[in-house]
Amino acid sequence: MLNPFKRLRELTTTSQKDFAEKYEVSKTTMIYIESGQLVDLSDYMVRAISAECANKSVHMRQVLKYEYGASTLQDAYHAWQASERLLNAHRFQAKLSGQETFDESPFAVYVKDVAGSQQRFCKLLKVPSASVMRYMDGVTQTMPRAIEEALTQVSFVHLNELKGLQTKWVGVGLNGR
Repeated sequence: MLNPFKRLRELTTTSQKDFAEKYEVSKTTMIYIESGQLVDLSDYMVRAISAECANKSVHMRQVLKYEYGASTLQDAYHAWQASERLLNAHRFQAKLSGQETFDESPFAVYVKDVAGSQQRFCKLLKVPSASVMRYMDGVTQTMPRAIEEALTQVSFVHLNELKGLQTKWVGVGLNGR
């Protein structure tokens, strides 16, 4: 299944670059939207793609209803993210390395073990890279909701253990790692 935002944009025959320029959004924003790394689509982006569909005679509601079984773009986007996560669920079942030295964030180790890089992890799990980076670095002390919900959705069985190890790592860092 294709990202519904991307599907609608492609049905309007508007390139990613042209859409970004016309609606004054960054290339990075377009990449995050189309790779599923935003928790929600902004109201502005929903209005922008709606306007583009209307301008190009693309029946957005019909596409959403018949191709995605959804009544809103936001619902279709969330359903698409969920289906993509589930396709990759097996990748997230890596055992934790059990590092006791805590030289590196346990979450960072998990990210590398699962995907090799933060960027790839975010694309696979459909979560914001800024949230992953802040949690990996210990800036955010509790696991961000988007990451926790996504890992729950893929049935990651070591979630509580990972959260505990990360909390311990952050505590060690605050006391002088």
